[in-house]
Amino acid sequence: MNNPIWIYNPSLKKRVTLPRTSLSWQLLPGSSMSWRPLFGYGMTLAFGFHLGVNDYKVVRKVSIDVEELLSAVEIYSLSTKSWKTVDVIPPLIKSMKWVCGYGMCNGVAYWTMSNQKDYLVSLDAGNEVFQEIQLPEGIAGGIKSVEEYKESICLLQLNKDGQEEHINIWILQEKSFKNLVTVGFPGMSLTPLGFRMKNELLLELHEKDSKGSDLAIYNLESKQLTQTGIRLVKNYYDAYYVATYVESLVSYSWIRRKNFKLL
Repeated sequence: MNNPIWIYNPSLKKRVTLPRTSLSWQLLPGSSMSWRPLFGYGMTLAFGFHLGVNDYKVVRKVSIDVEELLSAVEIYSLSTKSWKTVDVIPPLIKSMKWVCGYGMCNGVAYWTMSNQKDYLVSLDAGNEVFQEIQLPEGIAGGIKSVEEYKESICLLQLNKDGQEEHINIWILQEKSFKNLVTVGFPGMSLTPLGFRMKNELLLELHEKDSKGSDLAIYNLESKQLTQTGIRLVKNYYDAYYVATYVESLVSYSWIRRKNFKLL
């Protein structure tokens, strides 16, 4: 639970190691001094800038049982260089099981979670307020990731229709989801990886009867698929992920100055 966590700035090629959190096995709900989870624990980390509070935030969600029920949430502030445990978690959200995917958009962290019904759960890293939005029926099982697209949160869902596969992109608009686009190509197996630019979706492309996979780019506006020629090497987990970032010249040493403003 206390493995090192870094914030890395690719523009400056510098990193900062976050302090250890205040959480321990003994402090988690339902635990005792001698208790440790038999199956370990699940953890997600979301990082982003919160314009409302003018600060960079890390949101850490911890689940300690095999059911992946939400156990605790902490928020790290880069300006104060400290962790804070979120004290108030609504009972409905606390009883939910994490399904898949997590992300951050405009300082708000998101997870897909389930409790008989499926939800997108959010936590504002500024005011520490949770919200939940029910997902359209039947989409949760195929969700591969939670992403930011044009300053809105969206879900990348993989569907199988017989022998064919296609990807649905669901975008959150005014507390409801709209199916933005469906991507599919006959004879090809697709896995969504994330967005590269404003209108480009990175895909792991598997051609039938072919070993291995390739990296491809789908333009949502022109609806053109471009094969990059980049072969994706299989690893132990057989999974790839894409993360995007906005270039910043903010360094941790600047933030340590008392009167420094992030904007």
